[in-house]
Amino acid sequence: MMISRRTVFSGIASLLATHRIYAAESSPPSMLDEAMRGTTTPGMAALVIRNFKTERELVSGVRRLGAPEHVARGDRWHLGSDGKAMTATLIARLVERGILNWESPLEQLLPAMASTMHPSYRDVTLVELLSHRAGLPENHDDLRFFNSFYDDTAALPTQRLRYVATALTDAPVTAKRGEPAYSNTG
Repeated sequence: MMISRRTVFSGIASLLATHRIYAAESSPPSMLDEAMRGTTTPGMAALVIRNFKTERELVSGVRRLGAPEHVARGDRWHLGSDGKAMTATLIARLVERGILNWESPLEQLLPAMASTMHPSYRDVTLVELLSHRAGLPENHDDLRFFNSFYDDTAALPTQRLRYVATALTDAPVTAKRGEPAYSNTG
């Protein structure tokens, strides 16, 4: 099995970051303070998790710029679009293994949805989808559809497929293919 340089460097960076987290607990200023210095980032947290247990938790800063409440251990954080980067990384691994191809069109990747998806999306490639150049709207705008997921007891993969099938019926938001248009769908 061949391991890419990106994978090796990511592993090394993770090890170095973990070492810095351990060192930061006992030596001010912490790595979090250093990371926030010169930015408008209000607060940060870092975790070291081993065997599904939190070993270390560092926090620094405030919950909101201009507000006095400090970040605390145990605070919940909105991860925003981190899932997109994780998804793209996993897909890149599948491309490296030859399971997927960057140039594969959606109609080939999702054949069961090809007949119902908006015609403009059928030849959108995987790389266009992951780089926000597919033309998908920022969000699917049917609130009743979104709210239906709160009570849905179907398995998560089933719910996600239903979301994708519905979102791919939306008209593109860009007139020209390949123009950047941020989308929470793809």
